[in-house]
Amino acid sequence: MVDLGKILSLAGSIALPVGIGFAGAIWTIDEARGPWYRGLKKPRWNPPNRLFGPVWTVIYTTMGVASWMVARKGGAGAKTALAVYGANLVFNAAWSPLFFRYHKLKIAMSDMVLLWATTAACVTTFRSVSPAASNLMVPYLCWVSFAGVLNGRIMIDNEGRSEDEITKAGQAAMDQDKKTH
Repeated sequence: MVDLGKILSLAGSIALPVGIGFAGAIWTIDEARGPWYRGLKKPRWNPPNRLFGPVWTVIYTTMGVASWMVARKGGAGAKTALAVYGANLVFNAAWSPLFFRYHKLKIAMSDMVLLWATTAACVTTFRSVSPAASNLMVPYLCWVSFAGVLNGRIMIDNEGRSEDEITKAGQAAMDQDKKTH
């Protein structure tokens, strides 16, 4: 027999990080497509924008499943692991607005360091409760590691450029694209 309670708790556990990611995307999508982001100097290995949504959706889903597995086990270890996970979600939610909406590259990088640290702590604390849940968090740690390096590279490459200069360069590139398409 299907346990509706388990299904609903799993759905809620997945909906939380997916919802946070979706809210962040909705709140920052115009900036992510706009002239400021376009005008940033980015490394050649910066993934195409269209890749971020699908990758984050998979990661948020596995995060939700992992947190559900930990919550189902219960106990003091689970409480600690879920508290770390809660802090991680806060840092995760803060990054997109800091970077895309407010254009605060250094503050976003500081947030990214805390996001990475709490993600690594999730892998560790989840392992003591459920090794399988910990394993589900490893791709998230890998992605946050990559995102942190990318954030750092963008921050360094744009050091000394004003927001206005970046936006003007991005607008010029967007105007050029309109002429060629």
